[in-house]
This record gives sequence, structure tokens and C-alpha cells, in this order.
Amino acid sequence: MSPAFWFADRAIFPFVEQAPRVPGRIYLDVGGREGAGTVADARRMRDLLVAKGYRPGEDLLWVEDPVGMHNEASWGRRLRAALPFLVGNVDGSGGSR
Repeated sequence: MSPAFWFADRAIFPFVEQAPRVPGRIYLDVGGREGAGTVADARRMRDLLVAKGYRPGEDLLWVEDPVGMHNEASWGRRLRAALPFLVGNVDGSGGSR
């Protein structure tokens, strides 16, 4: 949620590029009002994860909240989608696959 990919000169990108794909689910989001650079970095990570084989809507959930900011209110609003996806079915039913 609202990742800080800029940290350490964006060292996370080459790390993820070289790392093997790890099974599991990834939730990635960003708020549109977090700044153009933050949004661009989050989209870059989304695209990198898709290139590694993560499937949008199946084991990768990408949310770009146009009015979202880097604050607890925005994260709380998006958490309602993140938790069911991470622990249950993609459809949010909470059951196991």
C-alpha cells in the first residue's frame, strides 16, 4: 500500500528483476494524489511483476485509487479489498482455493 519504491535509489527494481518468482499473492496499490513519480514507480513495479508471471486478478491485485493519498484514510479504504484478496478467494468470499 502506497509503496516507497524511491527508497535507496529505487534498488528494489533490479532486485525484483533478478529474483525468482515466488508463489503467493501480491497486493499493490497507489493513490493518484501521491505524486506523478510515486504513481509511475508503482506502475513500473506492477508491470515488472506481470512480466515475472504474476497474473492480474489471480495472484496480483493492482489498485490505482484516483483520489487516494499517502495517508491512513486512503489505506483504510483500500484495505477492504486487500485483505480478502490476500487471505481468500479473489472474489473476496474468504474461502480457500
